[in-house]
Amino acid sequence: MKRTKKDIFLFNLKYYFWLKWVDLYYDAKWTFWALRKYFKVVTKMRPWDYAYILEMQKFQMGILLADIDKGYEENTSKGLKVKQMKRWIELCENHLKDDYAERCGYLYDQEFDFELIEETKDKPKGEKLYRVVTTDGKQTAEERSECIRKANDLANAEWAEMNTIIKGTGVVNIDKDSDWDMGDGTDARGYWA
Repeated sequence: MKRTKKDIFLFNLKYYFWLKWVDLYYDAKWTFWALRKYFKVVTKMRPWDYAYILEMQKFQMGILLADIDKGYEENTSKGLKVKQMKRWIELCENHLKDDYAERCGYLYDQEFDFELIEETKDKPKGEKLYRVVTTDGKQTAEERSECIRKANDLANAEWAEMNTIIKGTGVVNIDKDSDWDMGDGTDARGYWA
């Protein structure tokens, strides 16, 4: 039996709608799964700060870590990946807490006071001009400045370490018996469960 253009068109149309139905089913299924799984972290998202992006990445890395740690990974690189993921989550938590100054010895013990400079009588409502006067506590201004410098260096070092964990070492293992060259598994492209 010879198929006509109409038969071919109707077959293709049925196939197209079947594919769309399958796509719609799986899209809906995974949408509801993701809404349930990510509801807590997504409801806290705000568009104006990258800290929320880090919060989402930390959440996702925790899920992936749990799956890989359970055993859904071959044993040769599992230990390294788990160790890197735990370190990345720790660094991400440090960055979100933003407590680098305290970790470097900064004490928030100085006192602030406002000192009147001049009173402006020509302005309406008798506005006054003040300046802030700082009284040193246990630390001097130089010691506080040094703590801030160390905190900045620590934050930059931890941020660089986070990026190194994600992008990997770049070391390539070349298998002499194979034509396929493979990385050492230290980059995030190798994190999947």
